[in-house]
Amino acid sequence: MLPEMMLKVTFTVDGDEYCVDAWPDLSALRTIRDVARHPRPRRGCEMGLCGSCESKVDGIETRLCQMTSASLDGVMIETPPPRRSMFAV
Repeated sequence: MLPEMMLKVTFTVDGDEYCVDAWPDLSALRTIRDVARHPRPRRGCEMGLCGSCESKVDGIETRLCQMTSASLDGVMIETPPPRRSMFAV
């Protein structure tokens, strides 16, 4: 049984479905990366200024650090492809 403050959210990131327990006011970015352990989207300023976490949420470009985990329930997220390192061998 979950504590009253936790929320069960189900969402899809890049075709992988997740069902996690998260705090409702936790950012969607932290929920995806820290709770669901998905390696993308990228983490940046976490204030909505830099755009590093920008992904498509149900087809609309959105900064995930500005969303809460409560708003993740039932959405499909597409993250940008990983950047290639300019130092790759």
